[in-house]
Amino acid sequence: MAEKALIEDIVFAVVEGGALVPYAEVMKENGTAGYVRIANLTTLLKNDIRIGDYVQLDGLMKITNTLKHLRQIDAHLPWIPVDCPCCGHEMLIEHSRTLVIRCVNDGCLKE
Repeated sequence: MAEKALIEDIVFAVVEGGALVPYAEVMKENGTAGYVRIANLTTLLKNDIRIGDYVQLDGLMKITNTLKHLRQIDAHLPWIPVDCPCCGHEMLIEHSRTLVIRCVNDGCLKE
C-alpha cells in the first residue's frame, strides 16, 4: 500500500567502500518520521528528487514515485558535500554507469 510522505531533508552517509549515499528524511501522512535510502546519486538526480517534494513510499519505505504535481516553488536539490561528512577528507567523483562520490581516505570508516 502506497503512502504519501514529504521529504524534509536529504542527508548523506558514507558506506563501506567510502561511497556517499543519499538518505531522505521523510514525514509520512500519519505523522511518523523516518529515513529512506535513495539508491545512489544517479537515482537522486535522474528522478529529480528534491527537498520539499512529496513522494510515494511502498510498504518497505522505498520511494516509488515523486509527486511532481505537488512540488512547492521552494523545493530544491540537496547540497552535495565536497568533503567527506565522516572524516573531512576530499571526495573523488567517479562516473561509469552510475555517479559515485567516494572518500579518498582509505581509513575513513575505521576512524
